[in-house]
Amino acid sequence: MIKSRSSVYIVENDIFENKCGGIRIGTNYSASVIIDGNTIRDHTGPDIFAINSSEMGLTDNVKTEIETMLTKIQFAEERLEYSRTPIITNRNIRRNNNTGVQHPRKAVQIIQTCCSCYRSSFQLKKCSNCGTATYCSKKCQKKHWKKHKHMCKLLHKEYTIQVQMKDTKPVMEPGNVRRFDSSLKGIKDGPKPNPLSTKKFIVKVQSGQEYGCFNPNKMHTLYNRSLTLDIKLSNPELYYLVNECGILAGTALSTKKIFCWASYKCSSAILCIHTDNLPPFQSW
Repeated sequence: MIKSRSSVYIVENDIFENKCGGIRIGTNYSASVIIDGNTIRDHTGPDIFAINSSEMGLTDNVKTEIETMLTKIQFAEERLEYSRTPIITNRNIRRNNNTGVQHPRKAVQIIQTCCSCYRSSFQLKKCSNCGTATYCSKKCQKKHWKKHKHMCKLLHKEYTIQVQMKDTKPVMEPGNVRRFDSSLKGIKDGPKPNPLSTKKFIVKVQSGQEYGCFNPNKMHTLYNRSLTLDIKLSNPELYYLVNECGILAGTALSTKKIFCWASYKCSSAILCIHTDNLPPFQSW
């Protein structure tokens, strides 16, 4: 990920299976980025994604107002947010990108190395519980357990994440209105799930803002298309599900999302997230 006035020459790398896609270029102002002779492959997201000023959602009038205001501020030569277009040569090889959401089992199966140290070996042994994650030694397995213990459950054929609704919070305070990007089609117009029914419906689980340090207790948002369910919650299993298997959300550099089947239990006191299969990808 490149941003904040970083001049970079990216050359002759094999860039593959990153959780956020290939190369991500954010607000970088006039800094020069040159991408040459790389192989960029096997990503759920795009091979190269660069934000430009037209994607920042500012109208010309707003930009003019900001520019007028910032002319009085002397600490920065570049006042308006923008990014210089990267130079991408024709010597880059790009293949098998934009593959989309993958089920947890696929996310692990594509790794043909030790899940901890990433070294290849003919002596890899599988986790006895999920039968999918592989390790070259007991030491690596023990070291990786802190991260694997939540994914281990999701790798079973049938598993349900149960969320206690009393432990969640509404995304918006009463009286405030949620605003969404215009690229999301059909939001707020979907069916309303019956809290007293166990019938499955589709929800979107979305990570917060930019990636930080490893934090399974990070807050996520979860909502259905009609927004009759629109909550914030912290759940380590959802943290891994989104970050390992989700795709990038809109034009954000590292915010990820995934669509899942959900259902209510105990008269809506419990929300069940089903991980045995995933619904078709949604436009909202």
